[in-house]
Amino acid sequence: MLTGCIRGRWKLIKRIGKGGFGEIYLAKDLKTRDLSAIKFEKINQPKQALLLEITILRKLQESNYVPRFIYCGRNVEYNYLIMELLGKNLSVIRRNQPERKFSIATTCRLGIEMLKAIEQMHSLGYIHRDIKPVILIYLFLFFFFF
Repeated sequence: MLTGCIRGRWKLIKRIGKGGFGEIYLAKDLKTRDLSAIKFEKINQPKQALLLEITILRKLQESNYVPRFIYCGRNVEYNYLIMELLGKNLSVIRRNQPERKFSIATTCRLGIEMLKAIEQMHSLGYIHRDIKPVILIYLFLFFFFF
């Protein structure tokens, strides 16, 4: 668990995610008071993915479907990316619904927005290689059986 400040400006609050390529923290910008997300990747990690992610994120800034790039850098141990904090995870939102599920209308709207996001990414010259089939299966099952 990381603690402290990044560049004396972004105070780490808590870890909000962890994966194979690093950790994501909630941070507060001490200058603007805004909340941000900071993704960390160890410098000695064999597969360095964050630098490529930063490059792609910067090129996709005209998209409405990606978080705003704020800053990136490195320290002795980590490469890091500071970006706009987006809303809650869809799973969390769904679990907070009265029946712990979305309505058919909401599911359809979510599916349409997901397809628009993929389409916009393609129009900007990128193919997302990590779209989980389980998302599409989830939408299908939810739409037809719940």
